[in-house]
Order: sequence, then structure tokens, then C-alpha cells
Amino acid sequence: MSVNAHITSALAGVLLLGAGVPCQAQAGHGAGAGDKDRQIRLLERQLDKVKNQNLVLSRDLAVSKKREAELSKSVNELRLRFAALGNNLLNGGEDAILEAVKNAEVLDKRNSATEKAVHNLMANLREYLRTAITADPAARVRLETSIRELDAALGLRQKPRPQIAQGNLQQAKIISIDAESGLLVINAGENQSVRRGMTFAILRGNRKVAEAIVAETRKDFSGVLPTELENPKDQIRAGDIASIQTEQR
Repeated sequence: MSVNAHITSALAGVLLLGAGVPCQAQAGHGAGAGDKDRQIRLLERQLDKVKNQNLVLSRDLAVSKKREAELSKSVNELRLRFAALGNNLLNGGEDAILEAVKNAEVLDKRNSATEKAVHNLMANLREYLRTAITADPAARVRLETSIRELDAALGLRQKPRPQIAQGNLQQAKIISIDAESGLLVINAGENQSVRRGMTFAILRGNRKVAEAIVAETRKDFSGVLPTELENPKDQIRAGDIASIQTEQR
């Protein structure tokens, strides 16, 4: 029986008892008064019991709603996580991953090559201008060579894609971080026995920075997503080391 039914039954009993008081008074004041008192006490106890049940149910309802809200929040977070772990996470294969490998090391090398090529170009240009009147063929060749070097350094000519050293389960390097999704690309993949669902510790020196789970793998690269930061103010950086956890959570 529901709480409302209990309350309705108790109140109906009280009303019926009140309606029967005149008849009981005519039958006998002493016996009727005693029965009336007992019935009133019984109804009061029933009413108190129903009130207590109603209070408990109200509290349970509040707790249930709170848990439902927490569960709904957790479900939404999991949906976002599973969406991030979708099969199209690294859509495009190794070429897409390599395209994302624009870390500081690669950029520094390109900048150094550009500076060197520009320096050589300017030096040869000055020499060429100095000898332009005599139309020195050797100076012209050096100038054209420097221009080609500058084109290559700036990426204007076709160049072989950069060779990235391969890591392993114990020591893989984070070579790229996608700012929008937080995806980390590490230089270890299926050939290094990396499998989807593995948990890695992200290290900087001997200090643990975060934990991450493997979301997608390719031949020599993998995409991992951070699951826990040791310190929210200490973000993961390119160049940090990913090392397989000895104990899976």
C-alpha cells in the first residue's frame, strides 16, 4: 500500500470514530470511553508510523534524485570519452599521424636549416652582385644552388617525410599534442606491441605527470588520451615520455 493510501485509511478511521461517538455514548459512557481511547491511540500510532514512512521515503527520493543526477553526469562524461575513443580518432592512417608530428624538435630543425640556407643565399648574392658585371658563371651556379636550398628548407620543394626515431613500451616519446582534442601521439605502435586499452604513465624525468589510455594504434604510432593529471596546472608537453603501466587499472 502506498504512503497516500496509508494516510487516507488513517484519516478515514478517525472520521468514522468521531461519527460513532454519540451512539457509543448512548450504549454506555464507561465502556465506550475506554474503547474510544484505545482506538484513538491505535490510530495515532498508525498515523505516526505513516508519517515516519513518508519522511523516510521523502529522504530516499531526494537521495535517489541526487544519485540520478550524478549518474547522468557520469554517463555524459563516458559518452564524450567513448566518442573520443571512436574508430575515426586517427582517421587517415600513418600519413595523418605524421602530418600531426609538428613538435618543437622538428620545427627547430627546420628553422635551423632555413637560417643556414638564408645565410648562404645572402653571402652568395653579395658575391654574385659584386661579380655580376663580369657575369661569373660559377657565382651564378652558387646563387642558384642557394636558392634551391632555401626552397627546400622552406618546404617549397618535395622532401622526404621526416624520420622519427621509434620508441617502445617502456619508453615512447610524445611527438605531437592536438590542442583541440587533447590527443597525444607517441612514437610506438603495433610493431612495438602497443595495443588499444593499454595504460601508460606520462613521465617528465623521474616525475609522473599523468596517466593516459591507448585509444588507437598504427604501425609505428599510437594515439593516447589523458585520463588523469597529477597536477592540473602541470600540463603534458611534447617530449614527455610514455611508459607502460606495470599494473592495469
